[in-house]
Amino acid sequence: MTTYNFTVDAALLRELGERLVGRPYMALAELIKNSYDADATDVEINFAGKSISVADNGHGMSETDFAERWMRIGTTRKAKQALSPKFKRGLTGSKGVGRLAVQILGRATEVTSRALVKADGSSSELARPIQAKINWDAAVRRGELTSVTVDLENPATAPTFPGDKAHGTVVTISELADVWGAQDFTKLAREIWALRPPFEDDSGSGMRISLRSDSQIIDESFNDQMEAILDIWSARITGRLMPRDKWLATPDGVLPPRLPSMDDDDQALRRPEAKKLQDLILRIDVEVKGAAKRTVHYLVPSSPIGRLRFDIRVFSLQNRQPKNVSVTDAREYLRRYGGVNLFDGGFRLPYYGVDQDWLEAERDHARRLDRSRLVPEALQVKKGLLDLPPNSRMYGVVQISTAEEAKAAARRGGGNDPLSIQVSRDRLTDNPAYQQLRVLVRAGLDLYAMETARIKLLDVTRLREKRQRTPTEALGILSATVERARDELASDTYAELRYAVQDATEAARLAEASSSAYASLLGALATAGSTSLAYEHEISKQVAALQDLSEDLTEVAQGLPQSKSAQVLSAVERMRVWQERVAGIRAVFGPLLSKESRDTVERYRARSTVRKVVRDLEPLASGIKVDVTGIPNDLMFPPATLPAWTSILQNVLLNSYNALSDAAEPAISVVGTRGKTTSRIQVLDNGVGVPAEGSERLWQPFHRELLLSPEKEAAGLGGMGLGLTIVRMISDEIGVRANFVTPPTHFKTALQLEWREPSDDL
Repeated sequence: MTTYNFTVDAALLRELGERLVGRPYMALAELIKNSYDADATDVEINFAGKSISVADNGHGMSETDFAERWMRIGTTRKAKQALSPKFKRGLTGSKGVGRLAVQILGRATEVTSRALVKADGSSSELARPIQAKINWDAAVRRGELTSVTVDLENPATAPTFPGDKAHGTVVTISELADVWGAQDFTKLAREIWALRPPFEDDSGSGMRISLRSDSQIIDESFNDQMEAILDIWSARITGRLMPRDKWLATPDGVLPPRLPSMDDDDQALRRPEAKKLQDLILRIDVEVKGAAKRTVHYLVPSSPIGRLRFDIRVFSLQNRQPKNVSVTDAREYLRRYGGVNLFDGGFRLPYYGVDQDWLEAERDHARRLDRSRLVPEALQVKKGLLDLPPNSRMYGVVQISTAEEAKAAARRGGGNDPLSIQVSRDRLTDNPAYQQLRVLVRAGLDLYAMETARIKLLDVTRLREKRQRTPTEALGILSATVERARDELASDTYAELRYAVQDATEAARLAEASSSAYASLLGALATAGSTSLAYEHEISKQVAALQDLSEDLTEVAQGLPQSKSAQVLSAVERMRVWQERVAGIRAVFGPLLSKESRDTVERYRARSTVRKVVRDLEPLASGIKVDVTGIPNDLMFPPATLPAWTSILQNVLLNSYNALSDAAEPAISVVGTRGKTTSRIQVLDNGVGVPAEGSERLWQPFHRELLLSPEKEAAGLGGMGLGLTIVRMISDEIGVRANFVTPPTHFKTALQLEWREPSDDL
């Protein structure tokens, strides 16, 4: 027996790079994502026209790392590792082939790197620096992939990396394959903006990304896209404290010293007068895009805080976003970095952010509070507080300075504790100054909620004011116009116009009444449908539980005396028959339970669709058979969803079943005709009969002419007189004409569904 090894052509290098990445800007983004995975805090992109380099200060690569990771195609290290070693970042790659993307950027690549011996940062010992150069054209010409070699050197001069770090990696691509412009770097920014937090974090866990090029347009395009997330806000809330004498008018409201609780009265929220503390004014501006800015001035009596600024941006992450920001990426970004962040002298306090409800906005939203104790009465809107934004939909910066507050307190001579940081260095001390800070910032959120609710209310009012006139109202105006022009019209012309307007008005009135009835019916049907689906879901759980019980009883019966066992097994058999009947009835709901069925519009084959509905209705058919052989195999229903056709056919067939309840030899036949311009099916039965003439009244809601005995109605026959109304409503919507026609011999009723076939010229 002869053994052979697989061989791989070196051209696979280029094939993998092009297929796995595809576009140059995505290839460059892969390099920056590698820097993120390497726990870099600083990434510099340099574009010099003929070359591009990406430099980072991550943990770098040793010779072993280069040989086992960089030179190995398809490594699964990232899939197994999941998190970066130092900052525990979720790794952005998993295929292990992203590095091959560099060869689609240019013909030559140079890699310079130096690694920490321990990448988790617990040791400052450095490995020897390495430098490798790859000529991709030469590599492909080697033929066999395993014969491709890369020369590795140890440079004599130790390289430096961004942030003056001694470790990191620089990848330089030269002999570029494409011409790079501002649009390419804008697309690059769209791929990587989410890797950079919106704030400078003193913990060092963030990653700064910068671009340097010889083109101001390129630099500005890149930076603009990197900052796009902060520019796509739907509302912006800004606030600042200022001296009382800067606002001489009467303030709009007075803020309490702490956030109100459910049981607080006005007296409990008054601050005791403090002679050493000054009254200040908090100015808050709320700007909702598309609306005028709202400015409110609050009095802050005896404020224990001297300086404060905040800027909170609220995002509406639905539909297409400006600057091509992905909604999914934006949501994930705010889930990581959102919330209201607190900065002390420019340094972010780690405790505050998306995971901390320090302003209690999430709590009050969950409690469905609808009124704010912080908003002036004149600006309150009914249920306005329900529009409070969650942390995952806003990003805010609150700027304070505990150092400045401490100096101010010292000048006052003590007696009032200023804002201060706990020993843990991650949050503020919980004292009266901190409680006042929460009130000042939360007042901005409450004002935003009220303003948003007010704008919604105005929009609804405007829509109502702009409501189009009904046909009856328009015809009333026309009638008044005709009357005003009566003296200028010939008598016969006036009479003709007057009678024509009267006829049109009566027709419009009837149409509006019918439309109103249909609208009410649709609401009822929607409620009934939702309830039915919920009921069906509950029934499915109960049926499953009953099936388990049947199996348990069967096992128990095996250990009982024969007489008792027979009784138990007989009960189990009755339960099984009931389960089968319920399963058959549940099949009626089948098309509604599938989202794909509800959303997919297509042409369904008529015979197979009718046959399926007949089969699903068997538990309700009382043994009546339906002949579908008269439907041509090639007859196709017009485009609609499967639930639409199922609903039409179910209601038509159920009407026939009801009409045949007393027939000696019940018969139902469904026949069809396929034509060049029109096609149709007819549902025929030999029941009580419906004449073609005068049958229009049967299509009205709640109209019933078939009288059944109380016993049969109790058995579920008869319905509420809505079946034909539903058939007509759905048929009209999908372009099908539904009406009764003269039945053929041997049948008493013929309900016809007719539609136009698409023209061959279209």
